[in-house]
Parts: sequence; structure tokens; C-alpha cells
Amino acid sequence: MIQRNYKIILIGNALVGKTAIVTRFAKDYFEQNYLRTLGINYYIKTQVITNVEVKMIITDTAGQEAFQRLRSSYYKGARGAIIVYAINDRHSFGQVDYWKNEMFKTLKEIPIIIVGNKIDLIDQRRISTSEGRLLAKKLGCLFIESSAKTGENIDKIFEMIVKDILRKDNLITEEKEESST
Repeated sequence: MIQRNYKIILIGNALVGKTAIVTRFAKDYFEQNYLRTLGINYYIKTQVITNVEVKMIITDTAGQEAFQRLRSSYYKGARGAIIVYAINDRHSFGQVDYWKNEMFKTLKEIPIIIVGNKIDLIDQRRISTSEGRLLAKKLGCLFIESSAKTGENIDKIFEMIVKDILRKDNLITEEKEESST
């Protein structure tokens, strides 16, 4: 079996649920009491995806502006990126392009998935699914919505980004997934 190690970064504004997403994925756990990420946190999870054993080194970055200078050093070596916004926070949605541009100052073009998180807060929704899809298409990114709280689509986020990396590395040849949900 082919084995690969891929560094994947999570970026986006503070309070959009980056840590909740990666904690749900790596530990199948949801923390009700939010603890702000200071700098970065690393998580590691190994999965078999399309007959490739992939060890994901997931870098959860702080979204606060105070950490902007540090973040660029953590981008180095990343093979995929997850840009997260909260579906109940229009400002975080408006910052998606900023996050992509900040990352591209350090990295060449890498696979990116845009994630609209917190779909469990449906009554507080401010960004429609179609609006999220449209932005992702405009930016040439994959798209999915998720809920770290319920676990909905959390595994799918990482499966989609890893499959895109594997396609880029010519390890799989299936059609590119444009979006989900």
C-alpha cells in the first residue's frame, strides 16, 4: 500500500470553529467550552483514502490578527488548506478571499476546500449554501458545509481535501469533486 504524509492547514477568522472541526475529526470529540487557539495546535490522524495510507499532520492556526506574522511560517510545507467560515457570521465569510491570499504569499497553489461551519445553527444562518458554493467556484476551491457539534460532514472535509492532493500527485485519477452539501 502506498503511504503519504500530508500537512494540511486550517485557516479562517477566530471563532469560526477551526479547532472544533479538527478536534471532532482527530479525536471524535466536541468541546462545548471554547478555548482560543494561541499560535497553533497540531493534530495527527492516519486514514486509508482510495488505497493510499495518508498520515495527515493538521495544523490548526490562530485566527486573530495578532498572530498574522507567525501564521506564514506555519503555512510552509502544507499540501492542502481548509478555509473555514461560520454560516452565522457574514464577516468571516467576507474574509475567505483574504485568507486565501495570505496563504498564497507563502505557498504556491495548493488544493483548498472552503468550509461553511456551524450548520447546526440553522436559525442563525446568514450565508446560504448557494452563496458559499458560488464563492468557492469563483476562487477555484472545493466546498462543503459542516457542523463540528453534530459531526456532520467532518470526515468528508478531510476526505475531499486529501483526494484533491492525491489527484495533484497523480495517485488517483477520478473526477474532481466540485462541492458537497
